[in-house]
Amino acid sequence: MAGALALPLTLASFGPAANDAYAGEANAATPAATTPGERGLDAVQGMRDMRHYSEDPATRGIGVFINLQKDAPEGYGNKIGKKLQEVFATRNIPVQYRLNQSRGTATDITFYVQGIDFTVNIDDIGANLPTILAHHNDVWLPGKTASLGPEITQQ
Repeated sequence: MAGALALPLTLASFGPAANDAYAGEANAATPAATTPGERGLDAVQGMRDMRHYSEDPATRGIGVFINLQKDAPEGYGNKIGKKLQEVFATRNIPVQYRLNQSRGTATDITFYVQGIDFTVNIDDIGANLPTILAHHNDVWLPGKTASLGPEITQQ
């Protein structure tokens, strides 16, 4: 099941802008972040928004913060975000994303699942999505959500 999710997310499916360097660098964020069709955000607010989104039991979604390398092509972040939305939609998992243009040389993606963050370098996304999906399934199973109240488990 998780393997089918990872297949469409090979690096090739995101286009030609692969990283020049591997994750782990200190990528200082700038306040030039934006969201699809919404107000500008700084990096801290974007991460906070996605964490809160992932904690909402009404949506049970995954929040995605995309920290783009400094020389990422125009529209690359939205392409990644939309592709992730499509892939997780096949599992009926809603996804929201926020973008940030960093000054670093790596594109990293942070997935928030019920407030827990998983940061993955764009080059390693296919190998790490099964872990993210498994965590999402584990924390939002009906037995796990029973303690959140009966209105949550009846969705």
